[in-house]
Amino acid sequence: MCCNTAHYAVAELQEKIGLPFLNLLDLVAIECLKKRKKRVGMMCSDGLRKEKLYDKCFKKIAPEIEIVYPDEEYQKLVTLGICNSKNKIRFDDASFVEAHPFNCFTKVCHHLVDDKGVDCIVAGCTDINNVFPPEDIGDVSYIDSLCILAKAIVKCHQEIND
Repeated sequence: MCCNTAHYAVAELQEKIGLPFLNLLDLVAIECLKKRKKRVGMMCSDGLRKEKLYDKCFKKIAPEIEIVYPDEEYQKLVTLGICNSKNKIRFDDASFVEAHPFNCFTKVCHHLVDDKGVDCIVAGCTDINNVFPPEDIGDVSYIDSLCILAKAIVKCHQEIND
């Protein structure tokens, strides 16, 4: 399941359909652990943040890693960026549109790095992927949850076919 927020119901879904899931949140936590990150900045939906789904996952898999969320004004930019990644603004030139999702996510990344001191940023919403290839966030790692899931799917497919 590629939606981060939909993982709110992953245990129930897995139980009802009887099929295993590649848990995207677990995969991201494992990746952060492999990269030896300490403070992970989280760009995610308001719902995922409110339910602290990543917090719960990291507590189980990588308890030594701290999840850091943007301040409220920057969380509003995350939400605006996610919303605008799904409408026609995403096709506009980011140089001329302040509310372009690329600009929203860039501001949030700089806030997380400069103000919050994170050593990694997670794109915890798969809608971020189609509009935000980070260009300059310094020496900070950037983990795109959709890319992590795609790699896991390819690996599973290869293992099944071997």
